[in-house]
Amino acid sequence: FGADAAAGGGGFRAEELAVYDALVIRYDAAKGGTRQPMHRDAALLSVNIALSSPDEYEGGGTLFQTVGGGPVRLGRGHAMVHASGVRHAGAPITAGERWVLVVFALAEGVPQHARRCAERGAEARRAGRLAEARAAFDA
Repeated sequence: FGADAAAGGGGFRAEELAVYDALVIRYDAAKGGTRQPMHRDAALLSVNIALSSPDEYEGGGTLFQTVGGGPVRLGRGHAMVHASGVRHAGAPITAGERWVLVVFALAEGVPQHARRCAERGAEARRAGRLAEARAAFDA
């Protein structure tokens, strides 16, 4: 990463990146687990790594709210990095299984705006302030 490339001009050095969390997502059409709703991740960068080949499922891919067109579909072993604060969703699959490894990264000294909004929304939801919670999550 260049100093400004991934931070939107805010700048950070590659050595400041650290893995915050990681998970494997299984989309299984036969069991009804077919998609992820539109959301933001609570990190600086999200890395999606395809563990399945596109010929193992129908549909699927990652949809970005701010980008026109269809979902981004990756070949097995291919990766995509995006800003975690960008609203995105796992497009529905209609057949087969899709496996994705998602890695979340933070950088020391870089404000984590999406994470702060999620924390603020969760706090408002726990306190019963549902309109405020919805605004924090949908902003």
